[in-house]
Amino acid sequence: MRDGKSWWRGCCVNAFDPTGAQITGSAAFASPLSVSVSPTDPTLSLSPTTITSPTTTSTLTYSGGAITAAITNSVAFSVSLSGQSVASVNVTVFRENNNSANIVRYPLPGSTVGTGSTNFPIEIIVGPDNNLWTVENLKNKVDRITTSGTITQFATGFGGSPFPVGIAKGSDGNIWYNDGNCTIGRMTTSGALQASVVIPPGTGCNLWYMTQGPDGNVWFIAQGINSVGYVDSGLTPHVFTIPTSNAVGYVLAGIAAGPDNAVWFSESQASKIARVPTNATSGAQITEYSTPTSSSQPLGIALGPDGNLWFVEFNSDLFAKITTSGVITEYPGVLNPANFTNLVVIAQGPDGNMWIPQGGGAVRFSVTNPTAAVTPGFTDTAQTDDKGVVAGPDGNIWFTGLGSAGGGGFNPTADEVAKFTP
Repeated sequence: MRDGKSWWRGCCVNAFDPTGAQITGSAAFASPLSVSVSPTDPTLSLSPTTITSPTTTSTLTYSGGAITAAITNSVAFSVSLSGQSVASVNVTVFRENNNSANIVRYPLPGSTVGTGSTNFPIEIIVGPDNNLWTVENLKNKVDRITTSGTITQFATGFGGSPFPVGIAKGSDGNIWYNDGNCTIGRMTTSGALQASVVIPPGTGCNLWYMTQGPDGNVWFIAQGINSVGYVDSGLTPHVFTIPTSNAVGYVLAGIAAGPDNAVWFSESQASKIARVPTNATSGAQITEYSTPTSSSQPLGIALGPDGNLWFVEFNSDLFAKITTSGVITEYPGVLNPANFTNLVVIAQGPDGNMWIPQGGGAVRFSVTNPTAAVTPGFTDTAQTDDKGVVAGPDGNIWFTGLGSAGGGGFNPTADEVAKFTP
């Protein structure tokens, strides 16, 4: 765009090398201008080399081979006008070990390729036995996945529908999960069914994601009755009505343990993030914080390494942080145009970065520099539409993927769990 002085801003390079690594740079330029890479690098090229309007894009491409180790190189990108240099840009080339060869997929038993989602895996956690655990909504199963990919399916013990959507690790060493309605069940890590708890009113609760709170209790969101609550060690449910009516609204609302003896959750319909102390006795103790962007529909939320809560906004395609004092800062969406937008879940990865999966791959960012440090986690045209993400005990990042997603430039296969090595 023009700034009134015939200088054009925003002329920038934004490219990916064959491994999916991002190349970025920017500066203010005059027009017309010629662009070149200096010093000369045979693996880097620009096209076109002459920019005549603000809409002209010069693309910097990398033609080298796949990079197998994490290397960061800086290249001086010089700009000249009529033979006279007028600007210079430092372009950082992120050459990372992030190609799809580092993804290992484990199709869920019974998933049929090419027929859409048949199992529908959703939330994924690390269990007390250091295995991965997920629930299959359409198969009414709870799955244990070893870090080597061995999958064992267990019956939930629930009849009828809806089927499970949320799962959490209990402080009692058991696996807790829900039936998607008003019942929370538990089983041992060997799959033996234990007691179940009915959340009042016993029907229409629409339970979704769950988490273990800082108090060791299992916390849940009941979207259908606009409530949040927990089940204590005595199997007694405690339910608190959310102050804003119809606040949750969307069943993909997220919930996470905070560092402040509280549980934090998203109110997607109200576009708020809420905090409930673990010693709450009523909904009046719930504090709600509105997102700066209206109708943003926040969903997944997770604790970051900086002690803040980080979340994604489904409608606005932004990610954001909220401090324990309730200050919210939003950031531009970390989106690869070839991938789906509509962010759903987020998690702290084993590398200390925050990870946001998308159909077609995932992106990651550093909490210390969330705008400039955004990089592709990986790109992969066969990666499915993800509803769950967690850092594994093996140093990998794990996802659940659906075989029903389409569009966005990728071709998902079967319902699966997948791991990626950062």
